[in-house]
Amino acid sequence: MNESRNDRFFISPAAALHIRATLVASIKALLAFYQFRSPLGKTEIQLDRNRLLDVGWLLWRLTAPTAAEIESPRGESSKRFRVRMLNSCLRLWILCCIFAAASTVPPGSYAAAPSFACMVRPIASADEVKYSWHDGCPVSFNDLRVVTLTYWGFDNQVHDGSLIVNSDATDAILRAFRTLFDSKFPIDQMKPIDRFQGDDNLSMAADNTAAFNCRQVVGRPGIWSRHSYGRAIDINPLENPYVVGSTVLPPEGKRYADRSLSAQGMIHPGDAAVQAFASVGWKWGGAWISKKDYQHFSADGL
Repeated sequence: MNESRNDRFFISPAAALHIRATLVASIKALLAFYQFRSPLGKTEIQLDRNRLLDVGWLLWRLTAPTAAEIESPRGESSKRFRVRMLNSCLRLWILCCIFAAASTVPPGSYAAAPSFACMVRPIASADEVKYSWHDGCPVSFNDLRVVTLTYWGFDNQVHDGSLIVNSDATDAILRAFRTLFDSKFPIDQMKPIDRFQGDDNLSMAADNTAAFNCRQVVGRPGIWSRHSYGRAIDINPLENPYVVGSTVLPPEGKRYADRSLSAQGMIHPGDAAVQAFASVGWKWGGAWISKKDYQHFSADGL
């Protein structure tokens, strides 16, 4: 019998329903296997069921038995049909796997998940710290380093930020911030305090995370802050203010003096930020007794 193109695509209704059910079951299993959360933890990648089913169904039709094979009165034809149907379903399942992997994942999903990146370099010249460093500071600008690193922002995106720290603190800072990055702890912004003319109040009001700034301890004239040595950092100062009595710095962070709140960027006992710095031996100002500096971490706890 000569096989026409229409015969090639003929399939009985009963066989069609059976094959479709088999294909749907295979696709569901495939979807269950391929449905996963991306390394970013937020974007859930879903395969398009309808698209996969349509393509799989087309592939089946292209490999389906002919009308002659189905309708032949010989018993051998029925056996051949069953064998061919099973083989075709197997081929379809494999082809659907390939198609799913190559075509149905949303564009951009194959991009590598963001990873922590960092770079350390010396201060180029005194002009780079012209507001935050001056003659008489307890550390030479030659002992300072610019640390550029990636962090998760309040917008759930990865950003580049820069800190200036003491050369002997770079390792601890990088290890702590790698841990913060891996835990997706959010940071509003991160710029050297020279971007704010060395003014700590302006930097805090802008919710800027910063480290080195040659200045005295608040309320203790003549005593160098640990920031003056590049061995302290303030993180999200707006959400984590300095609190002593009724004084809250920055004033814009007054509502966050209520530590029962659970807002983005806040630091609480035992959370990811506290643990990250504790793992490198740095201590948290939020654990102080007479006053609380919730934004502050330092190498010696002062």
